[in-house]
Formats: sequence, C-alpha cells, structure tokens
Amino acid sequence: MTKPTKHQLSLINDIIDEFNFKKVHIAMTALDWKWAIPNTSDDGYLKFQVPTLVRLKEFARYQLKSSIKTEFCFSGGFKAEYFPAIQEEVIEGGAIKQYAQPEHFVLTFELTSTCSWDELDD
Repeated sequence: MTKPTKHQLSLINDIIDEFNFKKVHIAMTALDWKWAIPNTSDDGYLKFQVPTLVRLKEFARYQLKSSIKTEFCFSGGFKAEYFPAIQEEVIEGGAIKQYAQPEHFVLTFELTSTCSWDELDD
C-alpha cells in the first residue's frame, strides 16, 4: 500500500468523519449482510456477522488508503475512489483557460448498480 501524505490522511479523516456509517449499518442489519470476520479466539476460524460501526470505519479507511495506488477499490459494498490533483488547459473562445481539480477521495456504499454497456458484446 502506498503511504499516504499528511494531506491525504487529512482528506481521508474528513471522509470518515462525514460519512454516514450508521445508515450503512442499518441497511446491512436489515439485509442480514454479513462479512467474514476473524474470530477473536485462537481457533483460526472466521465468523459471519454484520460488521460493527468501528469495523465499517476501519475497513473504509483501509479502502481509501488503498485507492491511492489503484485509484479505485471496491469490496464489501464500499467503493473508494482517489482522484489526484490535475491541472488542465482548455482553449475557449481563442483563450487558454486553466482549470484545476483538487486532489480528492470519494467513498460510497452501494447496494445495487447496473450498466447498459457490456464490453464483451463489442
């Protein structure tokens, strides 16, 4: 995993502070959506349970950090995306204008999705 900068850690902390993990936990509980979680005993077995709020936050933080290297991570319903800062020059009306996109992260929890394009059909 790429080591995050202080700025990236600050952005990740903001996401973790603002994201509504309680809604995610309510949805997972209602759907009986369980994760395989290591058992705290020494027997080495996994137990299946709805993750706690603490575990949801830890996993989301891990996904966000991992996305720095891959720009996209998806697992357990969470989708973490990283967008590096970019500076773009665009010609508009004969003038060169500069647009900046700041470095940022996006965290979503997805219950369902679909796509109308199937790349295997092309």
